[in-house]
Amino acid sequence: MVLIVVIFLIILHLTHNIINKKNYSINTCILIILVLLAGLRDSYGADYSSYLEYYNNSISFHQIVATNLESGFESLALIFKSIGFGFNTLLLFVAFLAISLKIRSFNTFSPYPALSLMIYLLMFYVTDDLEQIRGGLAIAITLYSIKYIQNRKIFKYTLMIILAFAFHRSAILFYPVYFLWGFKLTKKSIFLTLVPAVIISRLDVMTLLNSVNTQLIQSNYLHDRISGYIGYDTPSLTGTILLRTTIFVFSFLYLYKNEDSNIFINIYYYGILVLLIFVRFPIISIRGTLYFRYIEAIIVPFLLQSVIPMNLNITISSEKKKDLRVLFSIGKKYIALIFLGVLSVYYVINFMTYMTSQTYFYYNTI
Repeated sequence: MVLIVVIFLIILHLTHNIINKKNYSINTCILIILVLLAGLRDSYGADYSSYLEYYNNSISFHQIVATNLESGFESLALIFKSIGFGFNTLLLFVAFLAISLKIRSFNTFSPYPALSLMIYLLMFYVTDDLEQIRGGLAIAITLYSIKYIQNRKIFKYTLMIILAFAFHRSAILFYPVYFLWGFKLTKKSIFLTLVPAVIISRLDVMTLLNSVNTQLIQSNYLHDRISGYIGYDTPSLTGTILLRTTIFVFSFLYLYKNEDSNIFINIYYYGILVLLIFVRFPIISIRGTLYFRYIEAIIVPFLLQSVIPMNLNITISSEKKKDLRVLFSIGKKYIALIFLGVLSVYYVINFMTYMTSQTYFYYNTI
C-alpha cells in the first residue's frame, strides 16, 4: 500500500516535469517515505540476518579491515553501535544515503527525473534498498560518481569507486567507465567488441581456469574459488541479454546525435559486454552488471525525449506530407513509442509480480 502511494506521488511529480515545473516538496515526500520504509523494516529480506550479525559482532576496526575487503558496512555498523544507536538507525542512515544519492543523480542526469524515479521504484528499489543494501549503496555511489567523469576529475572519481568498493567489491567493474568519456560508438566498434564478447560467453572458462591452475599455478585458494563455480546452477540470462540489447539498439539509433546521452549509452553498452564476458560467472554477471542496468533509468527518459518533445508536436504541414523522409521520421517515432509502451508494461509486470507473489526476478535475470 505504501509503495502504491509513492507511485501516485511519482506520477504527480512526472506531470510537473512535463510542464517544466520543479516540485521539491513532492520529491522530498517520496524520499522520506522510501527511506522510512527501508530503514524501519523488521526481519525483511534474505540478507537481513547477515546485516544484523555484522552489527552485533562488530568489535574493532582492526578486526574488520583484517578480515574483510568490503569493510564499509561493518565499519558503519561499528560506529553506530559504539555511539549507542540501534540497528534500525543504521538501516535508516544507509537507506538515506543510497536513495538520496540515486534521486540526486536522476535529477542531475535525466531529462525527466520523475520517470527515472519510477523505473527505479519498479525495478530496483525493493531488491537493492530493502534487501541487498550494501550493493544498493555501492550502486548509488557509482551512479553519483558519473558527474566526476563529466567534469574529468579522475582523483575524485577514483575515491568514489574506492568508497563504493568498500561496500561491495563488484563496484570495481565500474572504474573503466571513466575512460569511455568522449568515445563515440560506431557500427564498426560495436562489431569489433561484441563478437569477441559473444565468443568468450560460449567458452567454458571455469573448466579452462581449473585446468591451468591444476597443471601450472597449483593454488589451493584458486582451486577452492573455481570449484565453487564449476557445476553452479547458473540461471538463464537469455532474457536480460535480449532486453538490454534491444534497449541499447534503440538508444544507439535514436540518440546517436545527442551528446548529453552519449556517456550513458557507452556505459550501458559496456555493461552488456561485461554481462556477456562473465555470463558463466553468476555473481559477477548478475550482481556485477546491475550497476550498468541502472543506466536504463536514465537512457529511457532520453529515448522518450527524443521521440516526444515536451510540446508533443509531431504533426507535419500539408506541404510536407509527400516528403518520404518526414514520413519515415514520424514512423520511427511511432516504433519507438510502441517499444517504450511495451517496456513500460514489462516494468509494471515485474513490480506487480514481486508485490503479489514474492517471486521477484531476484537478480534481475530478465
